[in-house]
Amino acid sequence: MPARWLEPTLRHWRDLHRSLIWVYQGEVPESGRHRRINKAEIDSWFMLKGSVETITDGEVRVAHAGQWLFPSCGRLRQQNVSEDAEIVSICFHAHWPNGRPLYDHGLGLVLDSSEEPRLASRALRLAAKARKVSPGMGMTRAST
Repeated sequence: MPARWLEPTLRHWRDLHRSLIWVYQGEVPESGRHRRINKAEIDSWFMLKGSVETITDGEVRVAHAGQWLFPSCGRLRQQNVSEDAEIVSICFHAHWPNGRPLYDHGLGLVLDSSEEPRLASRALRLAAKARKVSPGMGMTRAST
């Protein structure tokens, strides 16, 4: 029997609680290049230059310039970012009214920007707006 009743409806999507934690565009600091991390938040990285590799539970994902990486969350991951990497990093919370996260273990997805070209243009626009709010700062933290 199909699990159609599990699929969120438009009303359910409106009820999704979400909050932006940060938007960052630029080089990846040395402290973030090679590290092991377990985060509950959802990360999304658009690679402007260089590459990134994540390893989660033995699954390796690699993204290069012009690609998005949505690493798994809620599980320990190793991330390795090239020295020449420049990214747009967007970090946010997303959970349902009952507290359950939108993605229990993140997306674990690599996506070519050509598949969703508006995603990259909107991310760059968001990063530009964040810089206007906090000029001179590489990272803008927000909470709603």
